[in-house]
Amino acid sequence: MRNGLLGERQPELGLKWLKRAAEQGDGDSANSVGFAYQQGKDVQRDLLQAAAWYERGVSLGQIDAMNNLGLLYLAGEGVKQDYAKARDLFERATAASSPYAPCNLGEMYLAGQGVAKDEKRAVALFTKSADLGNMVCQVHMGERLAEGIGIEIDLKQAYLYLDRAAQQGSTHAKVVSAMILMSPDYAERDAERGRRLLEDLANAGDAESEFRLGFAYEVGRLGRRDAVSARKWYERAAAHGISDAQGELGMFYAYGMGVNRDFDAAANWLEKATAGTEDYNVELARLYMHRGDFKRAADLLGKNVDGMSSLGKHVYGRLCLEQMVCSMNRAQAQALFDAPLLLEPNKKNNVAWFLAVFPTADSADGVYAARLIEPYTAKRDASWKWVGTLAAAYARSGDIPRAITTQKRANEMQRAANKQSASSDGAPEAMLQTYQTGKPWELPY
Repeated sequence: MRNGLLGERQPELGLKWLKRAAEQGDGDSANSVGFAYQQGKDVQRDLLQAAAWYERGVSLGQIDAMNNLGLLYLAGEGVKQDYAKARDLFERATAASSPYAPCNLGEMYLAGQGVAKDEKRAVALFTKSADLGNMVCQVHMGERLAEGIGIEIDLKQAYLYLDRAAQQGSTHAKVVSAMILMSPDYAERDAERGRRLLEDLANAGDAESEFRLGFAYEVGRLGRRDAVSARKWYERAAAHGISDAQGELGMFYAYGMGVNRDFDAAANWLEKATAGTEDYNVELARLYMHRGDFKRAADLLGKNVDGMSSLGKHVYGRLCLEQMVCSMNRAQAQALFDAPLLLEPNKKNNVAWFLAVFPTADSADGVYAARLIEPYTAKRDASWKWVGTLAAAYARSGDIPRAITTQKRANEMQRAANKQSASSDGAPEAMLQTYQTGKPWELPY
């Protein structure tokens, strides 16, 4: 059927023929009619009709109809939402080797829709779907293997899945595979090839590629970090409405990366970013606090306290303890202030690092950052990054001699570990030199 689901010149006649074939027992035709009504292509969209024709297809054993009807029950479209029926249909289609149904069933297990949450089961189903050629689950598995989400990191296998999805036309898969090519942990690393792939996509108007190029230059995936090139690509992505790019530009202006430090410009970019996501609320609130606009900071942070990060709770708690701008008692504010104490060590380190190096941080931030990470740095399995964070915290608190001693220890630990990292471009030594001048470290690396 060319130039239309049901035919180029006479879609009504095409639909009539498909219905007649379905009524005579052809399951493929029944599924095609259902799909036509579901999509509203060449025919008035009608989800009730879609469900009815999918039902006919299921009764004839048509595998795609099982999956498609399952999706309607999952979403409650054209039928009453029924997770049990959706699961049964997906399971039947999966057993019949549908490449799509195991991906949908995996999503149910991942979200706990009508079943107990089971990430291990979800990953197994995603793998089955990907191996059967489903592009969506190839992307799922590629990203999970690349990030170690519910499965051990395997960049080689991740790249293979993403490359298969890319060959089927997934632009997102091309973007993620390009990032793997630029990863220092990928055995077949080819950063230049990854850059070319991203630039080709970006120059064709793909905003995600623009953002990823900005990130690659920012963290040094293409050699030494290049804040100017990173800013250029972030600006292009920001112009296309990518909230994270707008947020990163805000941070560039806050830290003075590739631009002169400008807190007003930083706030303007972060305001644009927070209109699309709450990811940058804490940074924006800190800038408001720096301006003395405590009420505005409190209003921003108080929008979603329960869903706020531990860092956000800490900043909000401190604001409420120090300024009369919050509708809570002191005990409630203290509980928010101490939220980071409940985190596991690596997450405590992340919070401590932010508190120690954010441009508007003060000595009290340094003291609290040291309190968070200090207990873990004396352990035999302590990370050199934790020790480096402690040095930054000491410097921020004003204890420069301890910062110098601690940073020297971190540098020795890093050299002993001989590990490649985001800081392998000389940042630890630069940090030590900064402390030796009596200043805290104010760059985000």
